[in-house]
Amino acid sequence: MKRTALRTAVVLLMASYGDRSVAAEPARPLIGAIRWDAWHQVPAGDSNAPALAMERSLGPKPYQHRLPFFASVISDHEVRVNGYTPAIIEQEIAFAKAGGLDYWAFLLYDTNSPMSQALALYLASLRQDDVSFCAIAQSANFAKESARLVGMMAKTNYVRVAGGRPLLYAFRISQEQILKLGGPEKARVVFDRLRADAVAAGCGNPYIVVMNDNVVGSASIAKVIGADAISDYAVSGHGGKNGSPSLPLHPYRPGEPYILGIFLTGAYQEILGDLHNLFGDTNAVHV
Repeated sequence: MKRTALRTAVVLLMASYGDRSVAAEPARPLIGAIRWDAWHQVPAGDSNAPALAMERSLGPKPYQHRLPFFASVISDHEVRVNGYTPAIIEQEIAFAKAGGLDYWAFLLYDTNSPMSQALALYLASLRQDDVSFCAIAQSANFAKESARLVGMMAKTNYVRVAGGRPLLYAFRISQEQILKLGGPEKARVVFDRLRADAVAAGCGNPYIVVMNDNVVGSASIAKVIGADAISDYAVSGHGGKNGSPSLPLHPYRPGEPYILGIFLTGAYQEILGDLHNLFGDTNAVHV
């Protein structure tokens, strides 16, 4: 049986008591899913499209049960993803709503990239209010696409937390990228400019969460850009087959909300292995 659920990572925001609207704040955490949308339609002549890698990885029969509900099985060794269409997005919204998902966090790519197909279809859907959304922005988005980010944050179904602030993830901002922005001081100017643009547009001050691959690195980047919280996009190694013995956390500071995010890797990442490669495996848990 094909999985009808999304193959994305689940994000649980605890203690922030965020809300999808500025008004009321629910007495429960928000639950969201990271969208790295590789189930896309393959552009003509594109032999490097991520969807093709998904088809190769899930083509062998033992892994075909992990295909999305809209995929087609050609043989015991070949599948077709037949990705995003308006109908598929509408069904995914319905599945997410029925499952109690509050929001999707879309990893942003260039608007012309096939990896942006799902986001474009979602934003064109008449049912988009059934599942809210936020952005996971990369370094180039902050440097060159402030207007795009602010435009998203201005939408009524954009996720808001901590008293109505738009939630924004900063994806894998490295020290090298900080240097490309001109160093720590100029990098801070880039992020402060985005904050000012968002406030001027009536969106509020963005709640920025650094989403890197290790806590120490995330903390140092957060200090540079003035982020509000840190998180991990994925955790690799650090414990062998038995996993890590504990999760590193910063000390509790009285009077400050303690934000704890839990990310559960989804179906396609489970088969691709550690951080999207074919040479590792991940621990699995059914929720």
